[in-house]
Amino acid sequence: MKSDNQKARLFAVYQILKKYTDETHGLSMREILHHLERDYDIHSTRQTVTSDFALLEYPLNIDLDSTFDTPQRHFLSSRILEYKDFIDVHIC
Repeated sequence: MKSDNQKARLFAVYQILKKYTDETHGLSMREILHHLERDYDIHSTRQTVTSDFALLEYPLNIDLDSTFDTPQRHFLSSRILEYKDFIDVHIC
């Protein structure tokens, strides 16, 4: 089921940001894609992960921030979620 795969990827992106980032250390998109593949065996694209960022911000109210460095780095700046929070999200 497509939405289950999307939810699994969304949860994986969140887990990666939660585990590997903080306000002083972010991950580049390349690093996020690497962790998705290595840690979760999920193959994705920059565009898909960018869409996942938008879903994390709304409706899940996760605060994500990005640096203006090159390459841009992304990090989780607040709110701890559980897997059940991802089950309830509606993905179009």
